[in-house]
Amino acid sequence: MARDRERGSSLARGMALWFSLAVNGLDAYRDAVRAANDTARYAAQRIRDILDYHSSVEQAAATAARAGVNTLV
Repeated sequence: MARDRERGSSLARGMALWFSLAVNGLDAYRDAVRAANDTARYAAQRIRDILDYHSSVEQAAATAARAGVNTLV
């Protein structure tokens, strides 16, 4: 009985996908997936930029500290 419920739930998810494809079309799905991928790539790049910036600031502070420069001016 649990297996039937799992199958029914999976069928319901599949029907929602097929209905949406039928209503919106494959091109709309393709465009949405591309837009989501572009957004994810943009977010990943921004995160890398922020981490690189903070890393370079920390390295500069560590280098200045090793050189005897007061970083808390």
